[in-house]
Amino acid sequence: MRCALPLQSDHAGPNHPPSRLCSHCIVAPPAFDATLALTHYAAPLDQLALALKFNAQLTIAAIFAERLARLVQQTYAHDKLSYPSLILPVPLSAGRLATRGYNQAWEIARPLARILQIPAQARWVKRVLDTPPQTQLSHLQARQRNMRGAFMAAMNTQQLASVRGQHIALVDDVMTSGATLAAVARILKNAGAARVTNWVALRTP
Repeated sequence: MRCALPLQSDHAGPNHPPSRLCSHCIVAPPAFDATLALTHYAAPLDQLALALKFNAQLTIAAIFAERLARLVQQTYAHDKLSYPSLILPVPLSAGRLATRGYNQAWEIARPLARILQIPAQARWVKRVLDTPPQTQLSHLQARQRNMRGAFMAAMNTQQLASVRGQHIALVDDVMTSGATLAAVARILKNAGAARVTNWVALRTP
């Protein structure tokens, strides 16, 4: 599924199979191509995500990475040629990274890459704007506006060649509206990536 939200099935039937796109993706397709999520953002796992993000409980990142690796292996079991060639985390701004001391997305992406034996890079996309947290914004359009110009590619010529025409996995801890992931995916597509798949621990329903 493209964004891991419930699919449109109101008119599904023998002559109209269910869409693989939700209503939002049909109206405004995001820059990413697919999403894998472990489960919904709900109790008690929501508390684990908060502990990882704000209380430096980094062992939780390793647990999420192990579970995500299992999901990825199951998903691509019959089509290993479709495996991404590179894993990137959603970056934090320099200010937020300095305050927190770590990027929770990278703490998931790093062990995940090691398990799957896929290269990972933490600095190929930079967050250049320290925007207000997305959780403070209730509407998708506001979240999308909040992300405009927030990211930029930070790759040299050789690194760009590693992205061009490739399938890239984008890792984050929680996916809410998808606006942040879509903004990073757009940077990667503009850099020449052929496909971007989100790998997230939790997805808000």
